[in-house]
Amino acid sequence: MAKKKSQKKSTQSGVDPNEKRRERLEAKRAAKAQALAEQRKREQRERLIRRVALLGLFAFAVWFLFLRTAAPDEINGNPINDFSTAGANQHTTGSVSYQDSPPVSGQHAAQPTFCGVHAQPIPNETMVHNLEHGSIGLLYRPDTNPDDIKTLESIVGEYEDNVFSMPYEGTMDSPITIAAWGHTMGLDAADADSVRQFIEEFRHGGDAPEAGNVCEHQEPEPFEAAEAEGEAGAEATPSPGADATEIPEPSPSES
Repeated sequence: MAKKKSQKKSTQSGVDPNEKRRERLEAKRAAKAQALAEQRKREQRERLIRRVALLGLFAFAVWFLFLRTAAPDEINGNPINDFSTAGANQHTTGSVSYQDSPPVSGQHAAQPTFCGVHAQPIPNETMVHNLEHGSIGLLYRPDTNPDDIKTLESIVGEYEDNVFSMPYEGTMDSPITIAAWGHTMGLDAADADSVRQFIEEFRHGGDAPEAGNVCEHQEPEPFEAAEAEGEAGAEATPSPGADATEIPEPSPSES
């Protein structure tokens, strides 16, 4: 009799045990669905982040491999001339008949020379080896305006290594030629800003195959000394095949 009385009370109070169970199950299903939805959102965000990271790495690789090494077409309106970059590490003890003047690639002497200000020309074969090491040559015709020559020599002094200036007695289309391995820029006058931009673009890099080598600077020779030496040596009889002064032996680190 007591059991029947309990069931009667539950029915009279309006509480259905089955309804309570359904509500609890529904709450659990809703919580589970919400957790799954949040998990999917997290996974979508993670996939998006991975895709963005991969695209960024791909873009960086394209820039590093293809765009970063691309030389500019011009600097301040001065065209950059591109030449063959053949001849890396091809040494010779004899003279080389270069197709281009001044030469900026090809076979070259086994040893480079120091960088800095040169009062006399460097042999082509030696100069090309300097360029192979990532050095930049500031070349000028011997009859170039003295003020322009001093400007070029002053620019050389702004760098600790791998920049040199010298008179060039061969054929040049412009009074001044700024040279790197495989590239030149002709100037009618010493445009300091354009020269510096060329140096920053190609020094220690560019297409130079041995750009890791350091070409140390020697103590600069003043321009007046270059004029005096040129006059003193004007009547001297050059030795066969000699078109420049003797180049000092480089230090072992320059090979």
